[in-house]
Amino acid sequence: MVSQKFDKRKNYKITKTNKYFLKSTNTAIKKNKSVTDKKLAQQKYRVTSSLIDKLAKKKLIHKKKANRLKRKLQNDINKSII
Repeated sequence: MVSQKFDKRKNYKITKTNKYFLKSTNTAIKKNKSVTDKKLAQQKYRVTSSLIDKLAKKKLIHKKKANRLKRKLQNDINKSII
């Protein structure tokens, strides 16, 4: 009984932190897409790609999805900012 309550509490905390990391990464991706300056976009890309890699490392997203997200971000930076 006690261990079940502990596990439930623990899982709740883990789920909450995972959702926080996912949402903060999605916000970083959106902010990166809205930047118009190339240097600033590259700096934000480094931070965002790091967050995406952390999500993939924790297995919150698949590693191929992480690569796809980073590739799309890089293509957006290259296409929109000349």
